[in-house]
Amino acid sequence: MITDFKKKRKGDSPNNNIILIFGLFLSLIVFIFLIIANIRIYQKKQELSLQLKALEKQTEEIKKNNAQLQEGIQKATDNDYIEKIAREQLNLQKNDESTAIFLMPETQEEKVENQTQSKNWLGKIWQNIINIFK
Repeated sequence: MITDFKKKRKGDSPNNNIILIFGLFLSLIVFIFLIIANIRIYQKKQELSLQLKALEKQTEEIKKNNAQLQEGIQKATDNDYIEKIAREQLNLQKNDESTAIFLMPETQEEKVENQTQSKNWLGKIWQNIINIFK
């Protein structure tokens, strides 16, 4: 009588195969979830990086504007600067001063430009009159 003794292995049972397949499937799902989460985080990082660059640029512009305003405030309190602006922009003068104004002759280009502007002005009026009666 020959006895057939087979050794039972632990990995050969059907329950172990199902558990192994389920574990691999679960690991795959977790891995895919982590990849998707990583992609979303990367996209958010890029978006925030662009916003940061825009805000840094805006900050620099505000600093430049602030420096110009500070300079303007300092000049506004300087009497020499106020006098210079009054003379140049408002054409003011002191009581004992007289000013001379030199008019430059018009160049040919300026004459042509002035003529075309006057023609355009009349043409626009004429077009408006025509449009009223249409």
